[in-house]
Amino acid sequence: MPKADPHPKPGDWRSSMREAGPYLGLGLQLALTMLFFTGGGLLLDSYLGSGPWITIGGALLGMAAVFTHLFRITREANRREPPDHDPLE
Repeated sequence: MPKADPHPKPGDWRSSMREAGPYLGLGLQLALTMLFFTGGGLLLDSYLGSGPWITIGGALLGMAAVFTHLFRITREANRREPPDHDPLE
């Protein structure tokens, strides 16, 4: 399999954008996931008057969701793209 050219031709930007497409919104997805869980915990804490405990629990659930999402994306990317080199070389 030929290695990717580090300096792609000017017409190759479309294929590069197609490959990068699934990852372009990743930061926003991760930030919104944390905001959703932490904000939900904050709203429940203010409604129930339970102190910071539900907010902390929401933040922990949000972190678990973010790590799970990153793990799935990484596993899928590694499955699609074979390694560039032999690790035993």
